Amino acid sequence: MFNQQREERWAALCQTDPDTFLSELAEFDDERWLADLRVLRPDEYQREIRRREAELQAQREAAATEAACRAAQIAAEQREADARAAAVQRLIASSDALDEYHEVFARAAAELLATGTCTEAEFIENGGWVRPMAFTLSPTYFMYCGGSTVAHRLYLDTTTGDVFWGADGQRQIITDNTCTTA
Repeated sequence: MFNQQREERWAALCQTDPDTFLSELAEFDDERWLADLRVLRPDEYQREIRRREAELQAQREAAATEAACRAAQIAAEQREADARAAAVQRLIASSDALDEYHEVFARAAAELLATGTCTEAEFIENGGWVRPMAFTLSPTYFMYCGGSTVAHRLYLDTTTGDVFWGADGQRQIITDNTCTTA
């Protein structure tokens, strides 16, 4: 009922007061408003079309700018990741059995560097991961971090990826630069 009354009112307003009609119609039905504006006020219709086209163009340009910024950010992040990966590759390049354990060596080195457990200088000084003679049952490798004594020897179990201090069976696994007894 209300819709029918509104339509009757608008029909009368369209004939007697087109500005009020268009004003009320704009609040309810944009598509119809635009069609009636075209008939009742052709000049305003043209201005509205140009305004909408300009707004749409501005939105397209903003979206293109945002996409370009995102692409540039992704490219910068990728270059940074590639540089970190290349640095890690240089640090583990002299590791024993590098061909066989390349991925686990790189992953462990990257984590140790990221957490600050080891430094690049320590990897360079050690020449990467070294196979100890004491571990014969599992493929475990070591390097020194924080000093050059046995107490500073850090082990990497290549089967599990665990990095730990201590060769005495009491493993203290390194996780996010903290130690827990395993």
